[in-house]
Amino acid sequence: MARMTKEINSASQDEVSSYGDAGCNLSNLHYFPFLLRHEKYDNQHYHTIYLFDTESNKGNQVFIQIFPEPNGRPEYITTLSNYTSLKKNYKLSVQTNHFKEEFIQANHQNFKEHGVIQVKDGVSRFRLVYYFVGVFRSVILVLSTSEDHNFDEIGLFNYVKGNLVLLDKPVDFNLI
Repeated sequence: MARMTKEINSASQDEVSSYGDAGCNLSNLHYFPFLLRHEKYDNQHYHTIYLFDTESNKGNQVFIQIFPEPNGRPEYITTLSNYTSLKKNYKLSVQTNHFKEEFIQANHQNFKEHGVIQVKDGVSRFRLVYYFVGVFRSVILVLSTSEDHNFDEIGLFNYVKGNLVLLDKPVDFNLI
């Protein structure tokens, strides 16, 4: 099973200033320190972009899974079902609830369906799992932390909220 990957260290001034395709674009890469890793396996229809926070040692992560329609639909359904089975409505602060709603409005355009699921994975892993369904692509975007689930206070998540644009356009990544 072959894997295609691309890595970008946002702290390196030699790297590009934005990354993605026409429907998933992350801008101002140098604004916040993180490692971006884009993976695509031969036996999968979807792409995964991982963002690992290099500023804190809290293990803050963002996963963006992009499923081209219609071929990626079965994998999208399975992935979303896995997250849904871990759903846990833990208490969020007023600020985090506001952030949760702002985040979904800030990061997508022209998807026909969208939502968010709160997930607790294990003892200390808190996640907000956003899902977007479109004609050309479906996307699952996960904010993951081991902190006290104050998502609004985490720099990486605020960076993504302000610099990621998701559009329902055909998937066109070039990993070469």
